[in-house]
Amino acid sequence: MKRRKYFRFGKTKTLLVTLFISMCWNSFGFGQISKKTAAGLDTLSTKSVVKPDSTKPVIAKSATKLITPGSLSGAALLNGKVSKNTLESIDYRFTEDYLKGAAGLFIKRLGAGGMPTDVSLFGLSATSTAFLNDGISITNRLTNFTDLHLFQSEGIDSIEIMPLSRGFLLGNSNIAAVNIISREPSSSKPYSRLRYYQAPSGEGLIDGIFNIAPFKKLNTYIEITNHGSDFYYTNSQFSNWMGNIRLNYLLSPSETIRINYKHVKSTVGLNGGVDLTATHNRFPNFALEELIYDNLTAVVRFPNRYLTSTNNFFSASLLARLIENSPSEFAFYYKDDLSEFRQNISGTVSENVIPVSRDNKVQTIGVRFRQDYSTGIFDFVSLTTFERNKYIAELLQREFTNFSLATSFITTLKLADNRVLPSVFLKYLINDSDKNSFGLGGDVAINFTNQFSAYAGFSHFEKPFSQLEKLFHTGGFYHLGGGLSNRNQKIQTVELKASADFDWLKISAGYFLTKNNNELVSAFADSSTKFNDEAHFVNTVDAATQGLTLQAQLSFWKIHFNTNSTLYLSEDERIRNGLPKFSSNGGVYYIDTLFNNNLKLKTGFNYYSYGSRYEQRFDFEKGISSSYLFDTSNGIYSQIGLTEFTPSLQIDFFLAGRIQESAIIYFTWENLLNSQFSVVPFYPIQPRGLRFGVTWEFLD
Repeated sequence: MKRRKYFRFGKTKTLLVTLFISMCWNSFGFGQISKKTAAGLDTLSTKSVVKPDSTKPVIAKSATKLITPGSLSGAALLNGKVSKNTLESIDYRFTEDYLKGAAGLFIKRLGAGGMPTDVSLFGLSATSTAFLNDGISITNRLTNFTDLHLFQSEGIDSIEIMPLSRGFLLGNSNIAAVNIISREPSSSKPYSRLRYYQAPSGEGLIDGIFNIAPFKKLNTYIEITNHGSDFYYTNSQFSNWMGNIRLNYLLSPSETIRINYKHVKSTVGLNGGVDLTATHNRFPNFALEELIYDNLTAVVRFPNRYLTSTNNFFSASLLARLIENSPSEFAFYYKDDLSEFRQNISGTVSENVIPVSRDNKVQTIGVRFRQDYSTGIFDFVSLTTFERNKYIAELLQREFTNFSLATSFITTLKLADNRVLPSVFLKYLINDSDKNSFGLGGDVAINFTNQFSAYAGFSHFEKPFSQLEKLFHTGGFYHLGGGLSNRNQKIQTVELKASADFDWLKISAGYFLTKNNNELVSAFADSSTKFNDEAHFVNTVDAATQGLTLQAQLSFWKIHFNTNSTLYLSEDERIRNGLPKFSSNGGVYYIDTLFNNNLKLKTGFNYYSYGSRYEQRFDFEKGISSSYLFDTSNGIYSQIGLTEFTPSLQIDFFLAGRIQESAIIYFTWENLLNSQFSVVPFYPIQPRGLRFGVTWEFLD
């Protein structure tokens, strides 16, 4: 692979950046921000001196309120929303880390940070979850996969994890859904924010946000991000450049026009993990267990494979409150995703790797309309989305266009002084290249007292296959044999949850179930001669994915403990989806306010625990992961490896301090015990190392 210039911080560059920022800090008086007493000890949010009000414009104190995109979770489900304060109080590196507290979560970390990461919610595959930004899907329309590394983490205000029963309402070919709400800085003065961190292997991130009102009714938001790293293991380097500019114009006291543009350019090495056979053959006299976790001796499967992504997104929205208690939102958007997949094409060519060069592009034009209506008795929400997708993808072996129209309705009753909130919802999808599909469901949220609450949800719907999945049906371009049914998948979901909230303890326990009568089984074509790692769908099965969740926060004096744990109950689905028997993350922290309220301190230990699991491989071009190999000679698929890897534990030391409401200095000693394991075999986690950084937030 041709050598590319990846983002790297050397000692000299680090010193210069720090010196420059320090000079700016002193020259412009950023260090003179007044002291304010902080509310609450369990957060490290970086608020400005003037306390933000999400309904206030950034333009002037006397200006009329701007209208911002509405929440998708609704008043009944606010406990599924991860707030800005919570996001900024955790140790995060990539956007998917914001989801660490979500019920039923498992992140398939692939060692080196830059490789696309599968995010599993409720035990589902990554392609079964739709990710949206302010209500508009950011999921790739070809693969149905979302690479969260290509989304700016610092531009997020909050995240809504939709209940399992409601996920299908917010996408065309998904089961679960997550809505990311954009940061909307609000202040009477211009606002700036800078985040910088440095980590081992030359990894670094710089993100700058600038928000200003050049005119009384116009607000401008600009964000630039550069994130990258050199390789630790061979071919694990990455470089991401991301930019966002957003304009909010107050057309009238009841109307706001919102223009948004985003650009992403990313290149990431895809080494496929450690090649055990090649590593052993190179060093036959050494123990394989020692060689795997030594980046200088381990041989990777693909030393010359990478993916370049170029994404553009544009939207124009009109948000209005023409009728009291009835906000409206109309949005037009354009999305252009180009993926350039290269394997063993240039540079040092490997004899045992098949050369591949493919470009896959999807152009999306969409229109979205949302109408809300609220009274003292009920809330009503309607969502209608029309999309035209043009596929110019070598994976599909043809160029074509399809259209879809989806309409969803949600009605919520307010009973017993809003303590009982039952809802019913339905969706109808018209697709010109597939059968129309219908779905309905209902849920109820009950607040028994101020301390005890419960939630129950159910849905039954039809899920069409993605354009890529259709290629593997009988007669499809990638069909390898067997009878893959092309009928829509019929999905049933159930989610139950009970919660208790006391001053010293917050706890929530839940159960989830997803039944699919036509779930696709993926596998890699078995080859004893050359590597390719190209996944295919080779069978369909009746599947039932289920599990138990536990989320708890325990506080005693200034010591705080939290945990988010999931136990997966379905063995076959667990193996098929590459899940451990259990996953758990959390930590124990000392949290206090010191030095006359000038320092908010949070320090302690993060932990990540994973149950026993099996090897998985990834087709990064298609966004497919699998635990199976497919024998083309007899049509039988079997597990890649029968070795079940033992449970693993990683502990990090974490320290963060918020100074005078304007800056956060943070330090993480990752993998404190220098544990040697792979979250997904064989992608070894990085060894013990230091990550440190700083975030400034100030008014100008």
